[in-house]
Amino acid sequence: MSEQHPTRLRPQPEGQSGPAGRRGRWHGLPRWSPGRWRLIHALIVAAVGVFLLFVGVGAVQLVTAYDQPLKDAAVRAEGTARLLAEHAARTLEGVDLTLGRAIDMAASGPAPMAEAGGGAEARRLFERLEAIIRTGTALSAIWVIDREGRIYLHTGVFPAPPVDLSGMAAVQRLMLNPAVGPVVGMLGDGGAGARKEVFLARALTDEAGDFTGAVVVVVDADQFAALYRLASVGPNGRVMLLSSLAGGVMAAAPDLPDETRLRMAALAEEVPPMPADADHPGPAGPFLVGEEDVDGPWVAAVAPVHGRDMQVAVLLATADALGGWRASVWRTAGLTLIVAAGLAGTVLIARSTVSRPLDRLCAAVRRVEQGSFDRPVGGSGGIREIEDAMAGIEHLRLSLAHLTDHLNAEVETRTRELEERSQQFNAALENVFLGLAMFDAERRLVVCNQRYRELFGLSEELACRGTTLHAILEHAARAEGYVVAELGDILSRRLARLATREIRTWSEELRDGRVLDQFVRPLASGGALLAVQDVTEQRRFEQALMEAKMVAERANRAKSEFLANMSHELRTPLNAIIGFSEIIGAEMFGPAGNPRYASYGRDIATSGRHLLMLINDILDLSKVESGRMSVEVKDVSPAGLAANCLRMIEPQAQQNGVRLVVEVPDDLPRLRTDERRLVQVLINLLSNAVKFTPRDGTVSLRASLAGDRLILTVEDTGIGMTPEEIEVALSVFGQIESAMHRRHHGTGLGLPLAARLVELLGGRFDLTSARGVGTRAVVVLPIDGGAMSSVRDVEMSGAS
Repeated sequence: MSEQHPTRLRPQPEGQSGPAGRRGRWHGLPRWSPGRWRLIHALIVAAVGVFLLFVGVGAVQLVTAYDQPLKDAAVRAEGTARLLAEHAARTLEGVDLTLGRAIDMAASGPAPMAEAGGGAEARRLFERLEAIIRTGTALSAIWVIDREGRIYLHTGVFPAPPVDLSGMAAVQRLMLNPAVGPVVGMLGDGGAGARKEVFLARALTDEAGDFTGAVVVVVDADQFAALYRLASVGPNGRVMLLSSLAGGVMAAAPDLPDETRLRMAALAEEVPPMPADADHPGPAGPFLVGEEDVDGPWVAAVAPVHGRDMQVAVLLATADALGGWRASVWRTAGLTLIVAAGLAGTVLIARSTVSRPLDRLCAAVRRVEQGSFDRPVGGSGGIREIEDAMAGIEHLRLSLAHLTDHLNAEVETRTRELEERSQQFNAALENVFLGLAMFDAERRLVVCNQRYRELFGLSEELACRGTTLHAILEHAARAEGYVVAELGDILSRRLARLATREIRTWSEELRDGRVLDQFVRPLASGGALLAVQDVTEQRRFEQALMEAKMVAERANRAKSEFLANMSHELRTPLNAIIGFSEIIGAEMFGPAGNPRYASYGRDIATSGRHLLMLINDILDLSKVESGRMSVEVKDVSPAGLAANCLRMIEPQAQQNGVRLVVEVPDDLPRLRTDERRLVQVLINLLSNAVKFTPRDGTVSLRASLAGDRLILTVEDTGIGMTPEEIEVALSVFGQIESAMHRRHHGTGLGLPLAARLVELLGGRFDLTSARGVGTRAVVVLPIDGGAMSSVRDVEMSGAS
């Protein structure tokens, strides 16, 4: 195969012999010599062999790769199920903490009895449980049930409705075994479209350990379904939260009809639950269920929720799992066609006599691979394409030489930067106010700062790298004053807190009186980061602040009771003064002699009525604040209500020269409320508006409907108030010093009393004002006389 390619030479003179002449003979051979045909045949055979080999390898890979997507789906299903089960366990753990607080609150009072569900004790417990619901983010309701299984208290309504829960499986379990701990159950599984809710319940017991009631914490199941909708289960996958005790589906994603949920739950029951051990190596193979199902078969995995009667089931559609495999079949077929076309093209455009230039090219490539950049590549003496490749390798050699120099300089620069960052990290670590320490997977110290050493009194020997966590905790316990007999228990408790694979925060009061907040965060390497903060002074300040708050609340209650008692004591003699002064002013039993006596009697009656009005305001305010004021609800016409208020306030407006405007449509629906209290609110607002509006000003009363709420607006063009003055005006006995205000008498009870009466009527009160522009007071009330929560979300802008 020496004649691989005819060498192109210059034309030689006739008769010339030697090598040049021989080269001329090779140059004159036909284009397709027998040697070339043999080469082409060899290339064709080689191409066909490569093509068949490629097809065979591709077919084998496709056949062997068929099971891999299903195995991957099984691993993904198990991982997703474990992850969601851990999320459910953490969520229910937080709910269980709230349940513990509710248990403590319920246990501190008398035994629950449904017959006493509306008493003062129940009201106080209702308010405390309502505070838990308002501050929480995961709870929708808290119930307290008595020993008969009836609802004693319900945070959604007071008093609680007479609902018997003794037939629920979870309640029966607590009644039979109060010490069983928190049980998990499901609500709303009674029919199609019913709302699904998850609840936790704990028993209340007496001193003998007998069942006296239970506390139930309810969580909306959509909190789980919202997370499940984000799970990576494919377009046709299913995620379900199942109840082991009551049976049924608590939450599912995507949203499914009840019939489909039951079918999916039945399929999940065929799957054996995974072990609770998180280090389980994974499934030996895919577990298929529902091969006869219309959407099946499914790759399924079921993970139990740790410590709860619940399971998380993940079903992945095999159609989704095998989608990539089917796409790879088409890709392999296309690639096979491309390879066939490429091999055919290679055979057609193959050229001979390329071995020597290719050898030189390969030698140049090997030198570049071995890092020999000093020696130039040179030329191949072959065809143009190989020469171009040689030139490219020469360019690559020069580029790699330059890149090597650049990388060496970059390494030196990055090394200096890392050293600087290490110094900055050490400086930040030593100057942070927290005590920080990092431990490796074997709980050996990696690094700690000076603050950590100070908090636990560590010496340089103990604070060095490699010291065990046990040695550090033992040193700290001995420094606190624990003796040898006590070290075992205290070290076990503290090591158990730190031996966690989850983020955890807790506070601990040491024997020497210090209080430390500690935070542990697991690291990906298996170690942990521990942060410690001394909050002793902060806790003392909080305790002092809490005691001061309790003293202030007791003083406020004493003030309210004193005002209520004094108001009652003053009204009796004041009524007598008013009555006798009216008799004297009217001269009912004959002339008084001097006419000025009758005038003095009328003045006394006027002053007495004004004083009686102030005493009544004080009495009403004290009743509202002490929770002793009752309301009489009946149907009231808004238009008639506005007309009555207008008649009562019109004399004052005429005397002050203020124009009254009333815009209350007659077709407004009737309002269920206490007419006397609502009139008292509007008269206070209108009287204030008239009193603080200059002559020729305007006071308006408007009413409008917003859904199921009535909006009453009192607006004036008076002197107005600043935001700071509004806060003063809404406080009890708060008075704003101004030139106009000093011309009028008042105690500063009108606006505070109006605001509290509106809250008593289940409404909402809002006051806005601007200095020199005027004041607007808005009252929002439910048409049906519902609770305050029904108008809590009203937009005040709709009152304009």
